[in-house]
Amino acid sequence: MELDDEIARTMKRNNVTLTSTLSVFASWETFARTTTIERFTGDEGKARIVKRKEGAYAAVASAKRAGVRITTGSDFGGGSVRAGHLAWEAELLVAAGLTPREALVAATRAGGELLGDDHAGRIETGMPADLVLVHGDPLSDSRALWRVWAVFQGGTRVA
Repeated sequence: MELDDEIARTMKRNNVTLTSTLSVFASWETFARTTTIERFTGDEGKARIVKRKEGAYAAVASAKRAGVRITTGSDFGGGSVRAGHLAWEAELLVAAGLTPREALVAATRAGGELLGDDHAGRIETGMPADLVLVHGDPLSDSRALWRVWAVFQGGTRVA
């Protein structure tokens, strides 16, 4: 979906959130190497995917310029995007123009706010201590989100 700046400003005024699913396009691109399905391998299908991907990246850029809240999504259930792939989405949001910090916020706090969860993405006294620890600094390198070291739920290590 292409999103022009006027639409993005209207989204901002109306407190509309853009939920990105850029990983779907990355998934579709991998299909061209692993399938014979014409819509992924044919010239027309590849061109359609490129056009949609460019529109989606432009939509993220327009939303960012307008100050629209951006969250991550996965469109789980289609293609090779699976649960747990939000690291991929955060990485692609950086490729679309967000900073690693903005992408991390999109994958944590902004999504929680959208769902009415006021503790998601926050490390503060009184919060439930649901944490994912990673190797590296996700505030400067979104790829660090792929390197999960430990998972805590309610302050107890569960993975």
